Order: sequence, then C-alpha cells, then structure tokens
Amino acid sequence: MKDCYLKKNSEFQRVYAKKNISGSRYITLFIAKNSLNYPRYGITTTKKIGNAVKRNFVKRRLKHIIRENSDKLKNGFDYVFVVKKEAYDSKFKDFKNSYFQVLRRQKKVKRWRKFVWFWLNFIKMLFQDIFYLADTVDSHQHVHNTVMKPMKNMVFLRALI
Repeated sequence: MKDCYLKKNSEFQRVYAKKNISGSRYITLFIAKNSLNYPRYGITTTKKIGNAVKRNFVKRRLKHIIRENSDKLKNGFDYVFVVKKEAYDSKFKDFKNSYFQVLRRQKKVKRWRKFVWFWLNFIKMLFQDIFYLADTVDSHQHVHNTVMKPMKNMVFLRALI
C-alpha cells in the first residue's frame, strides 16, 4: 500500500473538523474527502482503553482488518478510526463486524453485488453453451449430469445475493 496512513496531527484535525461521523459498538469513524485517488487511514486509541500493551493490541487488530479489506473501501477519502474502550475485550469476529457496520453506515464500502452478478451471469452463459453442445453430442446424459450440479449451486449463490 502507498503512503496510506495519516501521520500528522494536522491531518487528523482536518478529518475531525469535517464532522462526518458514524459509530458502532467498538469503533467511531470520521471521514473527510481528500484529493488523492487512494484512501488514507488513521487510527486513534485513547488511554481509556488501558495501558500501551492494550492500546497496541487493538491497533494491530484494526490494522490487520484494514489491510485485509483495503480494496473494498472507496478511494478519495481519509478515514480516522477511533477505537472505543470495549474493543479490547471483544472477540475478533465482533470487532470485524463493527468495522464493516460503521463503514456501511457511511456508505463507503464498495458494492460487490454488481461484480458477483456479472460473474454469475458469465458462468450461466458458459453453462448454456455447454448445454447446447450437450444436445448435439451423443453422450448427452453424461454431459447433462456433470453440468446440472454446478447450475444448482449457481441458483443457490443467486439466492444469497
């Protein structure tokens, strides 16, 4: 990742001044638009969380989630995550859900639905071609059995979207 972290106090203060805030159980998120074509992140942990060991533990957790999901965030924004004191005792799964919840509230998560829908339609189109070929081949029953199972799975995937 590029120079993607906010480091200076003035950068943090600029984001706080915009007052574009949303919160969840473990995280409060401040957002401000930037003039770059990539997102930048800042993490704030207060002394309410505990000593330096506890604060760094929470920061490492959040950095891991950010690195893992940085491609899902919209570009051109500065994000400052303020971690609440309850985050230290939380389970990782709950903490991660809190991260996504706060982003969804701000509508800053890229929508993967269109992307998945495109690939599902592409796969469906491929299977339709296979079905067409299967009608012309003598071993229709064998091809039909091998193709129908993935098609049923695709209908299941469509229901999940």
